[in-house]
Amino acid sequence: MIDTPSIVLTEPVRQFLLKPLTATLSVIDHDGFPHSIPLWFDVEGGDLLLISHRNNQSVEFARSRGTVIIGATNCEAEGYVFTGEIMIERKPDYQTLKRIANRYEGDRQVKLDVAEWLSNPNLTLIRFTIETAAPVA
Repeated sequence: MIDTPSIVLTEPVRQFLLKPLTATLSVIDHDGFPHSIPLWFDVEGGDLLLISHRNNQSVEFARSRGTVIIGATNCEAEGYVFTGEIMIERKPDYQTLKRIANRYEGDRQVKLDVAEWLSNPNLTLIRFTIETAAPVA
């Protein structure tokens, strides 16, 4: 996929997203209750790529729309909330997994984790297409 810039992701937001922070994906279940899960991520064009386990409830309820919050925790005052569309991609490729893992780990651990992830049939890639981005006050 071509890494085209997003109008929503301004340069300051893109710079913020370079930090190895955890993204929290939130979706609503069939009964209207929220489900949130922290996930590792990377940016591809105007999308966030998140990895999760297929059997996770948030993945099960991720029908088409959701919210992601990055930053704005007790340790990180700056943060952004993103709204957008969700698409579940069942089998992540090696390069995508390696890119995500490299944000958080050293080379040796990345090789071990990516090998393990590729052997896990339940590993899922969530493509979150950003529609809006707003700073968390």
